Amino acid sequence: MLSVVILTYNSEKYLREVLKSASWADEIIIVDSGSTDRTEQICAEFKNARFIYQKWLGFGAQKQFGVNLARNDWVFVLDSDEVMSLELKDEILHVLKAPNFCAYKVARLNYFFGRAVRNMGLYPDFSVRLFDRKFAEFDGREIHEKVVLKGENSRAKTNLSEEEISNKQDANLDQFENSEKILEHSKTNSGEISSKNLDKFGANLDKTDAKNLEISNANLDEKFSHAPYQIGISQLKNHFIHYAYESIEQFIAKQNRYSSLGAKKSKFKAIFSPFWTFFKLFVLKGGWKDGWRGYVIARLYAQYTFWKYIK
Repeated sequence: MLSVVILTYNSEKYLREVLKSASWADEIIIVDSGSTDRTEQICAEFKNARFIYQKWLGFGAQKQFGVNLARNDWVFVLDSDEVMSLELKDEILHVLKAPNFCAYKVARLNYFFGRAVRNMGLYPDFSVRLFDRKFAEFDGREIHEKVVLKGENSRAKTNLSEEEISNKQDANLDQFENSEKILEHSKTNSGEISSKNLDKFGANLDKTDAKNLEISNANLDEKFSHAPYQIGISQLKNHFIHYAYESIEQFIAKQNRYSSLGAKKSKFKAIFSPFWTFFKLFVLKGGWKDGWRGYVIARLYAQYTFWKYIK
């Protein structure tokens, strides 16, 4: 009925507790990117767990890799520092008896430095975690990935960013240039290759991509029309626990890595965005209610914002 997908990398600290909380599922798929601690040995303690190595692909692609391995259509994606509550387990089992939607958002209760934080916009911190993989998938982002309906993900490809369009054009140009080099060494019956034929070749690359996307969207529309429930996203009432950060050192190290992966260099934003981040979290979203802890968390997130825009 349900497959649970978990990414791991040197995740022994909370892993046994995480796996116990998900042990009621039909299967647990662990996608590991090269752990050197006791992660694999801990996974071996659970009969319904499958341990698979996969070189790191980025968060979105790595999670989708695990989803694609699931034996069930319904999937719950959990991180290696997240623990399902008993209340959430019972709610999931109840929902799966007769789902009304193809995907469900689930609340996350984050623990910072040993204590739950319910202010600063960090709770309920909803994200789609339970979904039918026939109708939803990860968007493929390297970080800050999310689950989207397949139709949305496919149609989003028709609204590419300038960077994505540039990359697409570069790829087509590379393919065109490689073909041109080959054609230079070939001769037609008349002994020459016309530039007109080469232009047609380049134009046909984009036409083929557009046609494939059109066919893909049509197939999705047909598939969605026969879905046994609403093609939409609802949300569950209960949450899971996320052991986010144990110490300031861990927070700094992790956010430093994330800021490198999601770097968007901008001097203007590097100057002003950290102030806005702190004000938003500490004042507008109630971080002051958590006292010194709230102040520290807001300052750390402001620092992360600064790193993101100077790298």
